Amino acid sequence: RLKFLKSETAESTQIKSTLKAMALIHPGVEFRIRTQGKLLDVWGRADDLQSRAEQVLGVKPLFSHQSVFESKEGPYRCECVFASPHEVTGTSKQIWIFVQNRWVQDRGLQAAVIDAYRGLLMHGEFPVVVVRLDVPFDEIDVNIHPTKSQVKFRDPQSAFRAVHRCLREGLEKAPWLSAKQL
Repeated sequence: RLKFLKSETAESTQIKSTLKAMALIHPGVEFRIRTQGKLLDVWGRADDLQSRAEQVLGVKPLFSHQSVFESKEGPYRCECVFASPHEVTGTSKQIWIFVQNRWVQDRGLQAAVIDAYRGLLMHGEFPVVVVRLDVPFDEIDVNIHPTKSQVKFRDPQSAFRAVHRCLREGLEKAPWLSAKQL
């Protein structure tokens, strides 16, 4: 509704964020962003989440790690694409979280990402990370917010541990050190 619209710049920024999220989670689809007849971005098809994240976020190199966390309810499959601790931002807006291929805002999972980087970042620095989490369907409720941008886990600690473990395992390998030697 018109009375809830913000400034044109704010609305445009929100639209771009939504398109980035769609492009991140669907690497097999080409995206072209136009505004007022002008082509802003083109993200061609990519083979995987890591390649697409490098395209969309404009950070290279990014590194990928996948893991499966077994809970008593079933497997939590997690894929994290992350930048080295030297590639940071001043806000948490470059932490992209997807659950069941849905872009969500979840403070618990965001805390898992930040905690995984503990000891690697200075105060006020935030990492560049894309998290894709798949959980058993009966472990999640997606109908808690009208825009479906928030989810509720039956066992939030298992979701936290799955994301934290996946990202921490990837970070402990320090793949950015071997990438510099190439």
